[in-house]
Amino acid sequence: MPFLKNKISWALKKHRNMKEKNSPTVKVEQVNTSSPSSQLGEEPMSLRQRRTTRQVTVNKSPVQKQRSSPKNIVKNYGRAFASFALSNVSNKFLTKLLEEKNLAHSKFKEFVLDRREGINGISTLRDMLLVQPKDTREEGLCKEVFKQLSITFLKFFSVNWIFESKIDDKIAHLKCRFKMIRRVKSPEYFTYLQTSD
Repeated sequence: MPFLKNKISWALKKHRNMKEKNSPTVKVEQVNTSSPSSQLGEEPMSLRQRRTTRQVTVNKSPVQKQRSSPKNIVKNYGRAFASFALSNVSNKFLTKLLEEKNLAHSKFKEFVLDRREGINGISTLRDMLLVQPKDTREEGLCKEVFKQLSITFLKFFSVNWIFESKIDDKIAHLKCRFKMIRRVKSPEYFTYLQTSD
């Protein structure tokens, strides 16, 4: 038991010393407020101690962590959608969707591979999700399948992806999850993503 107490007190002293080293110090001298009898050389011990210089520590405000921008959040999610679409985990969902749309597996993989590295924001992700009149029938079907896979990823796999990946601001990505689901479901309105604090 004494060993544990010594260890704790040693750790607390070390912590205080580290705090004092990291915080700036300001020297303050106390004004002489002694009585006339002390001027004759008979100062009490406590006044001598008070007259010495003291160090006052000034606390620094903690530096706030830099938050992820909405552009990075969308880029991270978009690349995660593409990686999920190309992974073996999505095969169970993908084969069902491809059979419904009567689309070849190789055409869909080629569609995703061509566009995966180009996802760098809202506009490029929206182009992968939104079927436009200029698209061929095959591209339109690939976009619909990609949209359905993205929704599946957001609903069932995104939380694991957020906490297992190397992204910095996990909480911001988690907060934007439901906003991303709404925007993926209706990509025609996907023009911005506002993060909440």
